[in-house]
Amino acid sequence: MTPARGIIFLAATLAFTACAETSRSVTPSVTAAPAFKPTVAAIPPVAPTPKAPPKKVYPSPSRLSGLDRDQVTGLLGAPGFKRLDEPALIWQYRSAICALDIFLYRGEIGDIYTVRHFEARSRGIATVSEKDCFVGLLIAHEQRS
Repeated sequence: MTPARGIIFLAATLAFTACAETSRSVTPSVTAAPAFKPTVAAIPPVAPTPKAPPKKVYPSPSRLSGLDRDQVTGLLGAPGFKRLDEPALIWQYRSAICALDIFLYRGEIGDIYTVRHFEARSRGIATVSEKDCFVGLLIAHEQRS
């Protein structure tokens, strides 16, 4: 046998052997990998934060304009001081920091007095705005009721 024939014979034998190996059924052996278990750090439950009540919005002092006696009393309570000086009815509301004077004038028909003017003033050294005085009086009335 010549060396070339030997090589061809060897190659053919290997090819047939390889074909014979693949034609037989092979059952693959699979080793199961361990299941992945992520570690989770225990997170303590968080208590929900209570919602703050919405901040109350108070009207501006201009809300007083045109109100009658009953409406003013409903808004601020009974005045601390009353004076009738025709044609005006003067009411005064006081707090520790301010005084609010309300001037109600008689209407053309009947005994209906309505607010036509008001003014706030400080009762001490510090100045206070008209709105702060009015809101302070509203809050004081709410707390009394």
